Parts: sequence; structure tokens; C-alpha cells
Amino acid sequence: MRRLLMPLAALLVALCAALAVLPARWMMAWVPETLPFALVDASGSLWRGQALVAVGPPGQRRTLPDPLQWRWTLASGWQPAMAVTHPWLAGPLQLRPTVSGMAVSAQTLRLPATTLMAAGAPLNTLSPGGELRASWPAQVLRARPAAGPLLTLDWRDASSARVRIQPLGSYRAQVSAQEDGAIALKINTLNGPLRVEAEGALTRGRLSRFAGTAQAAPDSDPATREALAPLLGLVGPSRNGVTQLRLH
Repeated sequence: MRRLLMPLAALLVALCAALAVLPARWMMAWVPETLPFALVDASGSLWRGQALVAVGPPGQRRTLPDPLQWRWTLASGWQPAMAVTHPWLAGPLQLRPTVSGMAVSAQTLRLPATTLMAAGAPLNTLSPGGELRASWPAQVLRARPAAGPLLTLDWRDASSARVRIQPLGSYRAQVSAQEDGAIALKINTLNGPLRVEAEGALTRGRLSRFAGTAQAAPDSDPATREALAPLLGLVGPSRNGVTQLRLH
């Protein structure tokens, strides 16, 4: 056992030494292109560095202000773990390599709704306002995630420069993994005069098989329905007072 521990200890020391000197830009290559975000302008080292984050699908990403910072530590005395911090995170996010994938700690992220413009049409034409609150449970990131919730995104006090009604309401998007390995997306209305309901699937970070509707709440008065009409006309064709959401 002693003969085995000595080489392992030497290997761990060598790995830590490499992380301390290798450039942080190597982190950029470790983020899969299929994810809806990327690292840009990294500086420092793999052991301790920082980078800006660009969100959105490839070719349509927007760089967020304030860099995220990371620092490797030894969790539980010997397990390597990365602590990630950012002003929009409620607290440090811990990433820990495991045999089955990358373990991610539960966390909450708050960011402005203008970030939604990175998703492309029709959101980028609405000039969205309000606050986004993303939260996720502790999980292991791998090619096929375990069945269960992956991410919940709340859009609170949603607004648009295209309509005078402020706010439009609050909405929730839920991303979950299915037993068959599919990634499902469900959107529903929490409150407000604009009702949105939609379902779809995520394939390689992009929406597929998406179907949704938007309409004025059943108890809306004629003035509210009239005010919402221009906005509804931007997001898709309307039939019998119900707009079919159209994503590009």
C-alpha cells in the first residue's frame, strides 16, 4: 500500500503544480460548444483565474459584465474541487470532478432580463426587462443526465419596451431530464395579464419540437387586450385570439 501511495501523492503534487502555471485560457477549450454559454477573455492560471461569460447559442452570444472567478481547492481534505464566484451568484458554486462526470453544487443565479436577448428572435425584438432567477439542484453533469429537474428559470416582473403594460407578469421555465434521456422544456405563467404556455425539447443546446401559445388573460378588459395586441403580433401568428409562439 505504501508503494502505491507514494506514486499517487507524487502525481497529485505534479497535477497541482501544472494547474498553478498552465494558462487560464485552457479553460475556454474545456467548455463544450453545445452548451448555451462560453468563456471568453480568460486570464490567470488554471489553478486560479477569471473569465468573462458569453451566453446564448453559438453565433448569437452576448458577453455579460463582471468576470467570474475560480479557484481550485481540496474538498474533504483530498478531493480537488473548483470554487466559482460571480456577483450574480448567491454564493460560491462548487464543481468537483467525479468518475461519472462533473458534480455541481446547488445554487441560485440572479441576472437582468436583458440577457434573454441572447436567445434570438422573438425575445431580442421585445427589449425584455425585469429580473431572471435561475436555480438548480446539486447534480452531476454528464452526457446523459439522471432523470429529474435540471434547471428552473423564473422571469419576475417581466416587461417589454413594445407594450405600455408594466409589468406583464411573471413566468417560469423548467428544464428536466426524462427517463429516455430527452431534455424537456416547459414554460408556464405564474401571474399577470399575458398568459404564456409552451413545451419543447432541447437538442444540443437548441430548442426542437417547440409548441406554445400566448394570449391575454381571460379576465382582461378590452383596453388590456388592445394594449397587448402589438406585442402578440411580434411573437407569432394569431387565430381566434390565441397567438402561436414562433421561435427562430
